[in-house]
Amino acid sequence: MEFETSDHTTITVPIECILEVLDLGSDRPPHVKIKGRIQWFSIEFRWRYFPEDLPSGNLDDLGVGRHTKLDGSAIDSLYFRLRSSGWEPGWPNRLRLGEIAETGWQVYYGDDGKYLQCGDLVMCIKPIASGQR
Repeated sequence: MEFETSDHTTITVPIECILEVLDLGSDRPPHVKIKGRIQWFSIEFRWRYFPEDLPSGNLDDLGVGRHTKLDGSAIDSLYFRLRSSGWEPGWPNRLRLGEIAETGWQVYYGDDGKYLQCGDLVMCIKPIASGQR
């Protein structure tokens, strides 16, 4: 089954994963309960369906986080991939996320649908200005 988002992109959810559809009236779209989750992908700048539910017990206001180090080959490889795609990574304190969102930064969600964190720092990305590429 296909769903259209407010930005007119399409998300496909297998019909067998539709658990319930609630009619909210003619002036509102129906509420659809699914098995799995719909997750934002930062680099692709789109939503995707995952058949796995979110794990319980480790959710916060950003979703599910994955702890990582600020250095090493894996993070260096990710920085290269991001910069090659036109994104600059940064690590603000999670208490500043609202403030930096006003300047174009957004929380980075990886291929597994999780955001990266190191202590109180959260990995964010911002488009690289065209003159800096």
